[in-house]
Amino acid sequence: MPSYDVPTAAFVAGASAKWVDNITSHHEIPGVERRKRGVLREFSFDALILLRIVRTLADDLEIPAWRAVEIAPGILKGGTGQVTLDGGTTVLVDLDAITRQVRQRLLEAAESVPRIRRGRPPASTTPGGR
Repeated sequence: MPSYDVPTAAFVAGASAKWVDNITSHHEIPGVERRKRGVLREFSFDALILLRIVRTLADDLEIPAWRAVEIAPGILKGGTGQVTLDGGTTVLVDLDAITRQVRQRLLEAAESVPRIRRGRPPASTTPGGR
């Protein structure tokens, strides 16, 4: 199963890499592989969908991201795209549209998001090491 990096997740979510990093640092997001410091996070396809939902909820409903993070998993649960909050408000998200958006953004990301190189730079290939 493919995994995606922070810049790609940010591009798909329509957010900055800092926003994605903050969300995934402070909240448990299913499908986000967290490792030790210095190792890039990896995102599953489902995590990208969840991040896109979080961003959409935060923007469209003008709610804090932490609240959108609380709501979003309920929207995915059961695959209906619907969740009823404690106060009786029902939130309905078109999961098919979100999934299409994520797939489209991934195609665009393949062409426009640079891959982050980690570790030492490759050895010089020019004669004399320079």
